Amino acid sequence: MMTDEEFYNMETEHNSCLVLCIEEYDNKSIDTRIFISYNDETKSYIINGKRLDLTEEPYFQPFMFCAKKSSDVLDFLCLSLNTKSTFNYTLFNYNNLSYDINEITYDFMESNIDRRYEIAAYDSVSFSKKNFRQLVRLTKNLYIEN
Repeated sequence: MMTDEEFYNMETEHNSCLVLCIEEYDNKSIDTRIFISYNDETKSYIINGKRLDLTEEPYFQPFMFCAKKSSDVLDFLCLSLNTKSTFNYTLFNYNNLSYDINEITYDFMESNIDRRYEIAAYDSVSFSKKNFRQLVRLTKNLYIEN
């Protein structure tokens, strides 16, 4: 019998979940990293993020929010990011993402960044509300049919 850990670490596409990772750059280093996914159980977007620590103290705390509409996610991105900065974004296929939103933490998302999960990655892009809206909506509109 397979353990849960073995199951979630399998090379399988049957548990695919599209995750958008957005990194905002400030002075050539990452200022903020945000992960956006869609949870079909709760019918909501999950936003996990954190301002990255520039010094040892004070430590920035990760955050997590849920939103029912992609437009609310975009409003949050416009508020929390400097839209004049440059961004990297990556579309990941997390095949180990829990359906329990209490287990979808920033630390989990960050510790599972892996090039093997990358579907597409773009560096040094400008903020475009239209493009980011399309990316956010992809996390909901691409799913596994059970």
